[in-house]
Amino acid sequence: MVNDSMGHTVGDELLVAAAGRLTALAGGSTPPSRGQAPGPHGQEPPEGALGRGQGTAARIGADEFALLVEEADGDAAVERHAQQIVEAFAEPFILTGGPVIATATVGVATTEDSTDAGDLVRHADLALYAAKAAGKRQWRRYRPVLSAGIARRRELKAAIEDAVNGSAFTLAYQPIVVLATGEIAGFEALVRWPHPRWGMINPDQFIALAEETGYIVPLGSWVLRQAVTDLVAWQRHAGGRAPLYASVNVSARQFRDPGFVARVRAVLSESGLAPSRLQLELTESVLLGRDDRIRAELAELKDQGVRLAIDDFGTGYSSLSYLRELPMDVLKIDKSFTEGIASSQGRLALVEVIVRMAKTLGLTVTAEGIESEAQRELLISLGCETGQGYLLAKPVAADEAQALVRSGLLPPLHAGTG
Repeated sequence: MVNDSMGHTVGDELLVAAAGRLTALAGGSTPPSRGQAPGPHGQEPPEGALGRGQGTAARIGADEFALLVEEADGDAAVERHAQQIVEAFAEPFILTGGPVIATATVGVATTEDSTDAGDLVRHADLALYAAKAAGKRQWRRYRPVLSAGIARRRELKAAIEDAVNGSAFTLAYQPIVVLATGEIAGFEALVRWPHPRWGMINPDQFIALAEETGYIVPLGSWVLRQAVTDLVAWQRHAGGRAPLYASVNVSARQFRDPGFVARVRAVLSESGLAPSRLQLELTESVLLGRDDRIRAELAELKDQGVRLAIDDFGTGYSSLSYLRELPMDVLKIDKSFTEGIASSQGRLALVEVIVRMAKTLGLTVTAEGIESEAQRELLISLGCETGQGYLLAKPVAADEAQALVRSGLLPPLHAGTG
């Protein structure tokens, strides 16, 4: 992604900075490189941060690195090493193209469960796959059961092509609610994969695979078309109530695919949906860098009347200047910020700053992950207009969403997790 948006020179710079960061942890003599992780109080991490077990760091291909730690003091030390690597990579890299967050995911194997060097590398790789499946900034240690997990991953990878070609997916819709009144403003379309043999497959398992294989592009096109089609059908039964909008997530790979804007235009034209009734949610990673093509396509979508939202704001590292320069309409506050506002003054102050900044830039604010009445009331007091979360409404099937549109009513508020 850095190569695509900032150029290969900056991508190489990121690799060098990552190598310097890992070398410092391993206790190597390489001097700190630009972008290396600061330690406590802004200092560089001390050489040999892994303690008595010193390491040898190597780049083994693309964006993958390996660290061989010798004489580790038992299981606890091994796990501590993995966590130190994850934490060291949490700090942004300051590159010539701007700040970039490139988190580390770690797989761990030891000589306790590996008979030779080949086993050690293979088992670490299996653990890495498990860590990736668990999400960002994770580490996992090899267990024999992971071999079965990798076989399942291969099965999913083989099945996803047939699923995309056969339209085997379905959509759930989570209401986006006006916090002050409880009215439904729109629905976010969430893709689901009900598999005949494996049951409902978690999006965390197949979205990453779709990205890796490139099937995210046709899958994303199907989600867009289906969400727009459903909304047009529901709108006929809205009973004169205010028009709703459909909010559709767009991955970085999907947005960068040639012809994306033309596909959006075609879907709107064929369905007859007003462009202002469609909202595209883009993560901060899509906006990374100073890509003129991305800016031009965002401007083209905006000129058509399509609403543009920055999703999961605060989890990436876009500078505030991006918000000023890009034609965005909505800022969605990530649920990791929302969940702490009722118990942490610091988190509340941070959300207040985000909302105030968004208002200054003329952006509407939507908060994700609202699970308590206290959170809802605080967000209203801060000036947040709309929200999503299990307190307000869970994701529902298309027919249930249509029933909500007809009645204009939401189910009673209830707390929960998710």
